[in-house]
Amino acid sequence: MIKRIVTWILLLSLTVAILLFPVHLNFGLQPAQSIHIFSNLPLFAILFVAWVLNLTWLLILNKNRWLQMALIGIFAIVFLGFWTVITPYGLQGDFDSGGIAYAQTLKNQGIASSSLINFGYFKFPFTSMLGAGVSKLTGLSIFNTRTLVLLISSVLLGVSLYWFFRNMLRNSTVAAVGAILAIIGNMMLCNSVRFYPTGFGLILSVIFFVLLIKGKGIIFETKRDKVIAMLLILAITLTHYITSFYIIAILSGIFSVQLITKEKLIKWWYIIALAVFPVLWGFAVANEFVKTILNSSVQSVQTVQTVVSSVATSPVLPTVAGQTSTIVGQATASSHSLLWWVEDMAIRYLGVQSPLWMRFVIIFWIVLVFGLGSILALVYLVRIKKSSKRVKILVGAMVGVVALSILAVIASLNLGGYQFFRFLQFSGFFLIPLILVYILSFISRKVIIICLVSIMIVLSFPTFLAYNSAIEGNAIYPQEIEAC
Repeated sequence: MIKRIVTWILLLSLTVAILLFPVHLNFGLQPAQSIHIFSNLPLFAILFVAWVLNLTWLLILNKNRWLQMALIGIFAIVFLGFWTVITPYGLQGDFDSGGIAYAQTLKNQGIASSSLINFGYFKFPFTSMLGAGVSKLTGLSIFNTRTLVLLISSVLLGVSLYWFFRNMLRNSTVAAVGAILAIIGNMMLCNSVRFYPTGFGLILSVIFFVLLIKGKGIIFETKRDKVIAMLLILAITLTHYITSFYIIAILSGIFSVQLITKEKLIKWWYIIALAVFPVLWGFAVANEFVKTILNSSVQSVQTVQTVVSSVATSPVLPTVAGQTSTIVGQATASSHSLLWWVEDMAIRYLGVQSPLWMRFVIIFWIVLVFGLGSILALVYLVRIKKSSKRVKILVGAMVGVVALSILAVIASLNLGGYQFFRFLQFSGFFLIPLILVYILSFISRKVIIICLVSIMIVLSFPTFLAYNSAIEGNAIYPQEIEAC
């Protein structure tokens, strides 16, 4: 008992030491900026690894779900919250539509008017209302409010992941380690913890996922679950409009699996009931926003048609080999121009200027989570009738994510296909438990826990640095705030 108390005290001490570790941010263009912000990187690395070892030890020893939740929250507040603490004036994304500037305006004026120039996102006011409300109640400045809210949000995200995984995997320790790996293994998730609507919409979505499997009944079987789901879809719609449709797409994907397997998973009428509010809100209140999305989609389709037409009508060499090479070359060049956002992300994190360790870490997680996970999802989809209920729900959710992501990428080709990041954001929540379900089918839980913990210990620190390699470029500096 005394040893555990000492271990908890040590963990909390290390947590505080890491969050308060001195850093110096200077705008730079190095490919791995996160390793340059520490005046004593070896000391920080020792503290971080000791912290991970301590947390892992407590996670294995404690079978109590509340203590495990606390540990997941501590992990999230460091792995995600550290970058919030060291950037008191915000990061890129915090000043996007619906972010800090909206909250400050709402706090000052006391009203949310979408008629103001550049403030059209007030039609989705949840984030700005949250920031302004917390700032008013606590008396904190809007920047300190951002720090407080994002730290709490990080904990909430980790705890919600734990509950979702626990419901799916039926084992608290595997679920706890799996939730940590879901945070470590998804760069887009880590980069979404910002004070802007996309980030808060994602956190609310994870809370929603907890309701996807509870007990042996169908989804939303109890009245309480129905009410909670309705309140969450309202909050998600008022936070980030596109995210609300991902929720509907996920539920629709699960329903499509139900049609194939004939096993009752969810009632169709409740999906429609949940979809009513986003649709009504979009066309009755935020119709200009919806028109903008539709216009962008039309422009993207026209761009694709132009590219296809230019490739089809371009002169080619008379030989078969020449014709093939010309068409392939033109098609490749056209796809590059259409998917510049994807290219930009690949160059930023996997370019030749990036350190080898950074490329290895990111490729490892991409291959493990999105590569292996997607393959397993396809395998289970083929054998869906023979799969368990939880696998059917996970595969159905992936069907919805993939279907809407394809539409979103096509609709955003005019802007470089940037909506591809939605697939990366949402799919990890379902692919990681799918991987764990598969492994649990032929390997003992003890072996799985040992393997997962080993990966966590070895890769947590380099991943922590790799995901935030552009921290100095992304940080907002006081000079920028003064100039506004």
